[in-house]
Amino acid sequence: MEEFANSESLNGMQWQQLNRQRRSYLMSDFCCISLPIRNPGHDTAEWVRTNGNRTYVIHPQTLYETGKGTTHIWPYGKKARLLMVWISTQVVRQRKHNTSRIIMLPSTLRQLMEELGIYRKPRKTDYEDFRHQISAISNFHMTITETKTVSETTWQDTKSITLAEQSHIGWSKYTPKEVSYIQLTPETWDKMTRSTPLSSDMVEILMATGRGTEFDIYAWLSQRVYALNHSHTFQTPLITWSSLQKQMGSNYAETRNFTIRFKKSLEHVASLWNATLVDAGKEGNLRYSIEKGGLRLYAPLSASYRNRSAPNLRRHQ
Repeated sequence: MEEFANSESLNGMQWQQLNRQRRSYLMSDFCCISLPIRNPGHDTAEWVRTNGNRTYVIHPQTLYETGKGTTHIWPYGKKARLLMVWISTQVVRQRKHNTSRIIMLPSTLRQLMEELGIYRKPRKTDYEDFRHQISAISNFHMTITETKTVSETTWQDTKSITLAEQSHIGWSKYTPKEVSYIQLTPETWDKMTRSTPLSSDMVEILMATGRGTEFDIYAWLSQRVYALNHSHTFQTPLITWSSLQKQMGSNYAETRNFTIRFKKSLEHVASLWNATLVDAGKEGNLRYSIEKGGLRLYAPLSASYRNRSAPNLRRHQ
C-alpha cells in the first residue's frame, strides 16, 4: 500500500490544529468505497468495490489523443481524496444559496492547495497534477447496483452517477484570465448536500502523516458512527473482515494479510480520533470491539455511561 508520509510523530503545530475541530465533509458514497490509491492504469476501464449489498463501479474519464488512441484518466491518490473532500465541503457550505450548482475554483493553484491543507509553494509538476486530478474527478462516472431479496425474488436497482454536468479547468504559473469552475449534476449536488461530516484537522494530519488507507478508514468510520448517532441502534452488526476487504482492500490476495494491516491502521486512526475530541473538550470516543471474524462498532457513550462498555470493547480513553 502507498504511504503518503512518515506517521511516527506529530509536532506542536499539528496538535494545535487538532484542537480547533474544524469541519469538512465528504459525499457518503466515497466514505464507503473511497478512490484508488494508485493509478489503475491508462488501459483500465473500471474499478470495482463492494459495500454490503451495493456494488460500486467507477469508470474513468476517457480521452482520445491523435497517435495514441483511447486513454483512461483516473482520479487517485492523495490529491483526488483532498479534492473530493473540498468539493463536498463547498457544496454543504453553499447549499442554501447556490442555485446554479457551480463550484468556483480558486484563481491560483497556491490558494487551492492552502484550502486543501497543503501549505507550500506549488512545484512545477503540481500544475499538471492538480489539473489532471480535477479533470479526472469532474469527468468520471459511477454505477451503483443494489441487490435486494423480497419474497424469494431478487431485485437489482442500478443508477449511474456523473459528478459534473460541465467543467472549465485550467491553471498556469500566472494568474489565468478565465476562472475555473465545476458545475455539478443535480443528483450529485443533492448527494453532497447530505455529506458525512469529518474533522478538517484529522483529514490534514492523516493526509500529511498517515498512510493512504488510514484516511479511507477514518472516512468510513465517520460515516458509520454518524449513522449510529442518528439512529436508535446501539451497535452495528458484525462487520466481517472479508466484507471490509472487498470494500477497501481488494488488492490483498489473502484476507489474513489485509486484516493484520487494517487492525494496525485502525489503532492509529482511533488514537488520533480520540485525541481530537479530548483536546477539544468533547466527548464521543471511538468505540469498537475486535471479534472472531470481524469488527463491531458502538455508538459513543454519554457522560453518564462513560464507565460502561461492551465485552472486549476497545475504548482508547
